[in-house]
Amino acid sequence: MSFAALLLGLPWGSLLGGAAALFQRHQEHRQRVELLKREGQIEAGRAAAFTASQHAAAAESGDGVWVWVKSLRYGTRFLLTWLVIFSAVVVSFLPEPGPLAPKLFALADLAFGWWFGTRSPAPAPAAAPTPSK
Repeated sequence: MSFAALLLGLPWGSLLGGAAALFQRHQEHRQRVELLKREGQIEAGRAAAFTASQHAAAAESGDGVWVWVKSLRYGTRFLLTWLVIFSAVVVSFLPEPGPLAPKLFALADLAFGWWFGTRSPAPAPAAAPTPSK
């Protein structure tokens, strides 16, 4: 290899390598920006779905429903919950509970947990400490 070929080859190879690295970084940046845009769209969709579910829940129990319908709905939930729990207690004392007993116990456990666990009031927040003088 001649000295002239060596001098001409080094700068061009280094320039091409640098251009390839710049192009690769540009491609990675574009992919990252596209990924962030898609994640933003997904989060916006989640927020819209959450808002829609909140509006639906508010409409279901909102002021547009007659009082007697609300009373019937809440009374039915209450009675069905306690009916399932009472049935499970009765079945547990039978000598031959039958094949549906485990399902009835699971349903009673679910109803009991829903009624007292998830619907219980949230604990009061801890009082903020008062500054001492």
